[in-house]
Amino acid sequence: MKSFWNSMIAAFASYSIIPMPNRELTAESTKYQLCFFPLIGVVIGALLYGWNIGWPYLCNYNFLPAVVFVIVPVIVSGGTHVDGFIDTVDAMCAPRTMEKKLEILKDTHTGSFAIIITLSYFLIALGVWSEMSINAVPMLAVGFVLSRALSGLAIVTFPHAKTSNLKKAFLDEKQKRAVFLVMLAYIAASVVLMIYLQPLYGSIGVLGAIISYVYYYYVAKKHFGGITGAVASFFIQVCELIIPCVVLIAWKFI
Repeated sequence: MKSFWNSMIAAFASYSIIPMPNRELTAESTKYQLCFFPLIGVVIGALLYGWNIGWPYLCNYNFLPAVVFVIVPVIVSGGTHVDGFIDTVDAMCAPRTMEKKLEILKDTHTGSFAIIITLSYFLIALGVWSEMSINAVPMLAVGFVLSRALSGLAIVTFPHAKTSNLKKAFLDEKQKRAVFLVMLAYIAASVVLMIYLQPLYGSIGVLGAIISYVYYYYVAKKHFGGITGAVASFFIQVCELIIPCVVLIAWKFI
């Protein structure tokens, strides 16, 4: 039980700004922290669901609510996934060898292309969320759990880049198997709930997540020879943009 709580505390302390109790955390006591990673998506989804209920009583226009929908995931995660997104885009845009791209991935400097693409990302996200139907938000809120569950699944199934530190997170095959099964459970629950809330648009949202996952594998293999922590964060940001994008397109035309 102590290991259970320590792993959950470690997950929230590592991947969010949510205050956690001070505990002595060791590699052994926190080896299952990845199993709790999607719960941060539950927190984000719950906050967005609550905002979706409250904002019509507070605002007369859609832009301010869209800003909240875009910024809450960034705040709750402490901006860590945006940071990984910027680093990954910076390396991807460099016409260099794979080894050099891996070096750029760890470089603290940010190139102009990364800044331009990141600004474009948030402009697109604002536009999409400002046009989104209020009825679609509960289903889309589940997508923040799905993106993290898929990210966790990739960590134990995708090849890792030779400079990746993710390998150090796993002590044995039993641990990897446990994470694999737990992630599958999160994914199954998220998919079922999204389709239950909106059968057609939920299915399209799941398709968007699948497209993002395939693209994630392609980017990781082509540019870096496997995944890293930064590339995993890149996937989360991409997935959380693609899902509402494809849902909005379907909502407008189907």
